[in-house]
Amino acid sequence: MTPWLNMKHTIFGEVIEGYDVVAKIENVKTSGYNNKPEVEQKIVKASRKMH
Repeated sequence: MTPWLNMKHTIFGEVIEGYDVVAKIENVKTSGYNNKPEVEQKIVKASRKMH
């Protein structure tokens, strides 16, 4: 975990496959002043593709 990075940094990337999962994450119910997801969302696998 890296709590010192929360709300301080932006990550840019491109979804190459699995866009259906991105759509599901976008539709997760949120609450509170910062729209935090009510159920924690995690990326469990990511990779870097060299061009």
